[in-house]
Amino acid sequence: VPHTYLGPPLCNLTLLEGRAPAPNFIVDMGEAVMDLRLLPYQDNGEILR
Repeated sequence: VPHTYLGPPLCNLTLLEGRAPAPNFIVDMGEAVMDLRLLPYQDNGEILR
């Protein structure tokens, strides 16, 4: 439910990284960074589960 002033919660993938020798390789491990913008009524712990 969107907040009256803040709007809806947001979730953006801001960084996706995997080390491969060439662009057409599929890596077995990678790293991702997400930017979560929660609303005041949302529970941080519940979101992370």
